Amino acid sequence: MSNFIFADKKMQDIWQDFIAHFKSESTILSYQTDILEFIDYVDKGMDQITAKDVASYYSFMQQKVSAKILQPSTLAKKMRELNSFSSYLFDNRGLYDIDESYRNYFEPYLKLIEKVSKQANAIPIEDIDAIFVAAQQDSMAYCMLTLLYRMGLSTTAVLMLSNLFISLLRKVIPDRVRMPAYIVIVASFVTIIQFLLQGFVPSIYDALGIYIPLIVVNCIILGRAESYASKNPALPSMFDGIGMGLGFTCAITILGAIRELLGGGTILSTGSSALVDLSNFGYTPASIFILAPGAFFVLAMCVAVMNRVKRKHGMKPAEVPDYVSDEEKEN
Repeated sequence: MSNFIFADKKMQDIWQDFIAHFKSESTILSYQTDILEFIDYVDKGMDQITAKDVASYYSFMQQKVSAKILQPSTLAKKMRELNSFSSYLFDNRGLYDIDESYRNYFEPYLKLIEKVSKQANAIPIEDIDAIFVAAQQDSMAYCMLTLLYRMGLSTTAVLMLSNLFISLLRKVIPDRVRMPAYIVIVASFVTIIQFLLQGFVPSIYDALGIYIPLIVVNCIILGRAESYASKNPALPSMFDGIGMGLGFTCAITILGAIRELLGGGTILSTGSSALVDLSNFGYTPASIFILAPGAFFVLAMCVAVMNRVKRKHGMKPAEVPDYVSDEEKEN
């Protein structure tokens, strides 16, 4: 397949030199197909193309993407390969006696290609909504998705905003009333988010229910406010809130997945299908894990596993501090 691509002998020699370092025949075929497609479109040799030719080709391909004839990732691949070959021609134009006015007109499109690739790798919002619609057929899966995806994002937003404002006000809030002040700030943002959810996405508001106001007394939020935001500048505190919120989301995702797996024998079940289904292996679900006590059992198991991993790597496991009464402190 590397024997032919260009009718012109000079360009054929350039092509052979260009593919000499390629080890995969499939890669050569991909380059050959995309370059031939471009040549057929502009109806001229690769060493004779202009900026207008490249712009016209890119616009034509974008129309195919808009019509969903072509995937954005495929367009990105084509432009990268054309850029690679055109860059080779430009770098070696003296060696192959190519006109000095030749330029790599594909290079300016690399940033556009990166944007297209990010869009191609993103999950469309309609796909996320479809998952929730399908999950409504199974109450356990729906509750899990609701609490993880929506509760996690709500908590992250509150953490970020409360950390930011507490950091900005850390020199203003008196030390003796700092905890009530933190609670008022957190409660204010929770109320704002609650109203926004109720006004714009009432389905999410109804699904979360009592869990929204409970964010106010979330130990993670108050703990980060006390230990970090009250002692550090605004920007680091804001990013600390984002990081802790995403970590909280990951933690409840793991807890929820384990509880659903042990308590229902599935993960993300939609009634007709599931991401993981242990019923095919004869597993009998333990219903206690889908109840409130099951969350504490799973949390204890996760902590035990983490301590085991830490010991294995020479790290100090998490320890529960000894309780000291007020009388012992005085003595």
